[in-house]
Amino acid sequence: MNMNIANQLPKNLEKTISDLARAREKAAKQKYLLDLGESLVMHLCSFVLGEYKEAGLVSIELEKSFLKNGKNVSFGIYLGWLRESSKFLNQQKHPSEIQDLLHGSNELLELSKFVKSYGALKLAVENDHTNYAELISQALKNNLGKVNLLEFFDVFIQLRNRVAHPHKEVKGKVVSWPFSEEYFDATNPYLESALNQVINELGKIWEFRQFVVDSNEQGMLTLISEDNNEPIEVAKTADYPEGIKVFAANDTVLLSDWKMLLRAGEEAVEKIRQEEEELRNKATVEDLKHSIEAALDDQQISLEEMNFFESLGKTKLGLSKEQIKHLIMEVAQKMGIEDPFPEVDKRFIEVVDHAITTKTYNEFLLKLTGQQYGVDNETFDKVFLERTFALNVDPDEVRRNKVLQFTLEELTDFQGLMAAHKWLMGMGVFRHATKESIFKIREDSYKFGTKEYWHRTAFAALEHFVQNRLNKLCLDEDSEWDTKQNNWQIGVMTGYAWCTLYPKNLPSKKILALHFSLYSSGGAAIGYLPDWKDYKDLDNYGLLLNVFVEHLKSFAMEYADDLKKYPNLVLWDSLNNNTYYSFTESMSRFPWFYDHCYGFDQIQFYHKVEEIIANPSVLIDSFDIAFNLFKGLFEAVNRDYRNMLNDSYLITENEALIRSKLVSLEDLLTEVGLSGAPEEDLVSEQPAEEEERDKENQDSTDIQVADDGLKGSVHVGYFAREFKPKVKGYPLCVSFQIKQDYFNNELNYLMYISCAGYLQPEIHEPVERILESLEGLSFENARFYFKRSKFLVQCKVEDLERFDPRPLTVFFLNALAEACAKSYVSFLGLKLTQPVLSRFGNAVVDALEEINPSLQSLFSNTITCERNWMKGYRFLDYVYSGKGVAHWLGWGLEFQQDQMMAGVVLHVGDSLKGAQLMEQMHNKANIDAAWKLVTKGEASLNDPHWILGNSSAVMTSSSDYNRNYKAHHALISNEKTYWCAAKQDDKQWWQVELPEAMTISQLVLKGAPHGKSYVTRFNLMYSVDKKNWQTLSDFNGLNDGFSTLELTFESAFNAKLIKILPVEFVGWPGIRVDFWGKKIVPSKIELQHWVPVNNEQELATAVAAFEHNIKELKAFKGLGL
Repeated sequence: MNMNIANQLPKNLEKTISDLARAREKAAKQKYLLDLGESLVMHLCSFVLGEYKEAGLVSIELEKSFLKNGKNVSFGIYLGWLRESSKFLNQQKHPSEIQDLLHGSNELLELSKFVKSYGALKLAVENDHTNYAELISQALKNNLGKVNLLEFFDVFIQLRNRVAHPHKEVKGKVVSWPFSEEYFDATNPYLESALNQVINELGKIWEFRQFVVDSNEQGMLTLISEDNNEPIEVAKTADYPEGIKVFAANDTVLLSDWKMLLRAGEEAVEKIRQEEEELRNKATVEDLKHSIEAALDDQQISLEEMNFFESLGKTKLGLSKEQIKHLIMEVAQKMGIEDPFPEVDKRFIEVVDHAITTKTYNEFLLKLTGQQYGVDNETFDKVFLERTFALNVDPDEVRRNKVLQFTLEELTDFQGLMAAHKWLMGMGVFRHATKESIFKIREDSYKFGTKEYWHRTAFAALEHFVQNRLNKLCLDEDSEWDTKQNNWQIGVMTGYAWCTLYPKNLPSKKILALHFSLYSSGGAAIGYLPDWKDYKDLDNYGLLLNVFVEHLKSFAMEYADDLKKYPNLVLWDSLNNNTYYSFTESMSRFPWFYDHCYGFDQIQFYHKVEEIIANPSVLIDSFDIAFNLFKGLFEAVNRDYRNMLNDSYLITENEALIRSKLVSLEDLLTEVGLSGAPEEDLVSEQPAEEEERDKENQDSTDIQVADDGLKGSVHVGYFAREFKPKVKGYPLCVSFQIKQDYFNNELNYLMYISCAGYLQPEIHEPVERILESLEGLSFENARFYFKRSKFLVQCKVEDLERFDPRPLTVFFLNALAEACAKSYVSFLGLKLTQPVLSRFGNAVVDALEEINPSLQSLFSNTITCERNWMKGYRFLDYVYSGKGVAHWLGWGLEFQQDQMMAGVVLHVGDSLKGAQLMEQMHNKANIDAAWKLVTKGEASLNDPHWILGNSSAVMTSSSDYNRNYKAHHALISNEKTYWCAAKQDDKQWWQVELPEAMTISQLVLKGAPHGKSYVTRFNLMYSVDKKNWQTLSDFNGLNDGFSTLELTFESAFNAKLIKILPVEFVGWPGIRVDFWGKKIVPSKIELQHWVPVNNEQELATAVAAFEHNIKELKAFKGLGL
């Protein structure tokens, strides 16, 4: 092509043009011309949408189209977006750079020729004429007229669609688009000339080059050119994440990343939702303006007024905070008020100054405190820099220094708290060592010196600490908080002491409350925990939960980087009274859990006894952070909750219909065996601390079962058919429910399963492995999710009248039953229902009964006649070894891939312990093709995790600087100290011995908390057996004292011992470290001999061969059956 443009074209266009230039066949040339036209439209569309995003305007109709079509975008959709976005910008007085080219009336000769030529060509084809060139030539003799780009592309898309779909019905007959030499000769030149002119006319567009955002810091974008890979810097404040694509020319930067361009803005999404409420925005906005005008009678909007308007705008109008501020500014300007927003509250400035001057600065805590004064993160950063400048101190030095400062009263309170902690821990140690119960009440708790008296004192000391800490932290005089303890537990020798604190006079009652607990294990938990006794007193429990979740998600997003520094802020699994994930990890990896499954589960800092003993002040830090974190959250939740209380919701209007949908499941649940699930079976295996936490939180929502068998109500926001027996001390729960989504006023059908796989290995862990395997299921309009111990099936109820939950339920329960059967896992009586499994009726039973007496003579152990299809999709008799290798030999039927098979199986449950048998099985399979060696998966579930913080690993070192810098202080979470060697040479080392060998794939490394000592280069050694060591050499360490090294090894390695050897360092050789690893587990192996059976005669033949095949296996050494 001939392009007379000064700027280089984008790479994607250059490639297409290059392909076009190389094309020799005329058909290929037209393909590349059509590709080029499509690429041009997409490029123009992304450019104009970038202008639209940059303008900060919102077109509801356009963004509705993003939501509707964003996952499946056709060429026509791109053209439509180009048309509508440019038209909208022009209407809003923000015309596109190419407005005139798109919509004007232009002398574009080659485009006009193409439009005319296509019209003539189309007419010729539809009338069966083949003299295309002649007819086009005649048409071009007429007035060509003016044209714009959109008119040209409207015709271009017609050609493109006819080529893509060559057979079309026109006036009752099918017309086929020609692909002859004459056709290509008549069309290609006009199309090529037109596209060439389009490219040449778009000089302004080509000035904008494609870049990738490399970094976005403090109003400065660093962009990497896709042309030459060179960086440029552009001053721009924008929420552009790293890695997205942008257009840039001079100082103008426009989004070009499709994911970002098609992301409907929060404001637009909220407005779209409001459309379903008859677009009440305009009238309500006018009322809001009147309220703002009244609030500005003192020339300013107070924080309380601002919070109210933001919440009202959000819940009733779908307006963002920025839109509310814009509305306030609009009203203020009409009133002649220049700045209606107050300066940062002086009280907060005093708090910041105090933290700076006393070296008690904690940035995250101060950010949270700033919430009480309406100070966002950006404003906080400005305030901090202004105050450090005013106080003539180095801001970096302020961030590094941290000291504790107490008044005499605060010191006394803290001493009382630690005395309570030590007493409870002492009782726990006594109980564990002597096996004696400490729970028997023998004396008066008011009598000095009795154990009951000290128990009461522990409760009192904890409450005293909490109350005085509240008085210090409640900076807002209007904020009233109170404390509560359970009087019957005080002095009666519970294995813990606790205190609830909650905001008074809020509609959320004590469901939104904090909790401080000390345990006899020496651990402590501080953070969110509801007081369940208040749940019935709420006006709408389900709504409050939904609003709380929305604010939790927003908070987690806003403070994501700060929260990552606190991995011990954890989400408790309320069903199992334990925790596996940090709050930030659970929120980032499993947002679906919060959307659909979260039920006011505890979110608390959990500190182990070792951490508290090493650094008691973590209790103060965690309390202060938890209070400031949740205080603002609770207030915001209540504002939105009040605003939404009187709205109408689907669950209220359709209770009877929802119940009927769930009751309709009962027959199929009975058919698959669930209705007979026991309510409780085996004795608890919970550790003592979990039992204590069970008792502490025993007042949960006691939702009664109605006569129709359903739990739930309009009040709690869902109805459910639920089974929740305790198995081995932990609930094994399956729930079928229809639940209200209040923010979207939608209903969801959910199937939710919870187990305790990370706590109980015998029954719950195999169930968990099954659940994980089902994450890849697919069903129309349904989504499947897994996290450790949890599985969810979610389906939006589009039309409740027509909605039938049974097809999805049958699909999932069949998949669950099949997975359980194949893995020998029992799940609440669940059974297979496929008719094919009963195909042979009693014939297979009779055959096994007939052959077993002769087979019994081959074994010293007794034959077990299990014959349960849920055990491996098999109908087997077998003999079990009863030895450590855990192997068995079985015979009977197996159903696999829609085929019934008969045969013999030798199963080894541990490939490591059964190595001798494994070798013989392998040899047998090699020499006899009828036998197959099959791996049946890992012997146990293992999840990768950071391994040092929660293990009994033993840490040693070449030397320690003193007792405060020993090897065990090298935990990455240690904010006070670290391992530091006693000598400043390259002969020092730090080593960890893990409880068992693990597969290691990553390392995270820090230096000293004060930043003055860190390792810049190191070697690493590892061993499985303490004898044979491997070395990984010359790793680059830390660049400075406050950075974190996150290192992924080129190849994961197995190790029981890991040694780090500092080679070069600043200050002293010392580290804080952790490793990402997973447990090494053996495999389960089987040697199988199967033959297909399709009738009773084939079955009889197969069964007759069992004895011969079993004798072949009996020859194996070490079989021992």
